[in-house]
Amino acid sequence: MASRPTDPFPTGGRIVRKRCGRLLATVLSTTVLVTAGAGTTAGMAAAEQGGLGPVTAHLVRVIDGDTVRVRAHIWIDQQVEVTVRLEGADAAELNGRCEFERRLAREARARLGELLSDGGLVMDRIGPGKYGGRVVARVFTLAGDDIAQRLIEEGLARPYDGGGRGPWCDALASAP
Repeated sequence: MASRPTDPFPTGGRIVRKRCGRLLATVLSTTVLVTAGAGTTAGMAAAEQGGLGPVTAHLVRVIDGDTVRVRAHIWIDQQVEVTVRLEGADAAELNGRCEFERRLAREARARLGELLSDGGLVMDRIGPGKYGGRVVARVFTLAGDDIAQRLIEEGLARPYDGGGRGPWCDALASAP
């Protein structure tokens, strides 16, 4: 009698948790492509522009002022838990070089939690991040508020285009 293969998703596929670097971002992006209609003109255009979505998600936890952990709803009864870096915003680091940066980082993390306090959110323009294990996406409240833009407007983050990040402590020293 041949043995049956074991289920690769012991939770029955309801919540898939992977910590395999860019593999998770690829799985999420590919799944969104399929659900968005990869064979359609709109689906292919989204992929070519480097962003997929929209995808609804539920906040699992706030990591810092520009990063959250979410459970993305990628298909009927199918979810993926993934770390998401907010596209377009750079918040101070919790382990920053000076007390000003660390304080601002705590404020940004707390505010991000407040903005997403109802737990629901929408991700758009989803793509792989620079570092394995996370994606980069525009994140919106269910009401349509752009989270990155809101943090920038409130002075808790600054615009970020994915390039080099400027220092927070030096900016304080050079401020009038």
